[in-house]
Amino acid sequence: MALARKDDHSAVFGNRAFVASVLWILALLGAYFVLADWHTVPSLIASTLAAIR
Repeated sequence: MALARKDDHSAVFGNRAFVASVLWILALLGAYFVLADWHTVPSLIASTLAAIR
C-alpha cells in the first residue's frame, strides 16, 4: 500500500501570503513616513548620497 504524500502547496501559498503582507505593511509605513515627514526627504537623500561618496 502506497503512503499518502503530504501536499506542500498550502505551505508555499502561506509563505507567499506572509511575505506579501509584510511587504504591504512596509510599503504603508514608508508611504506614511514620506507623507508625514515629506520635508525631511530631500535632506535624507542628500545625506545618503554624501555617505555613499
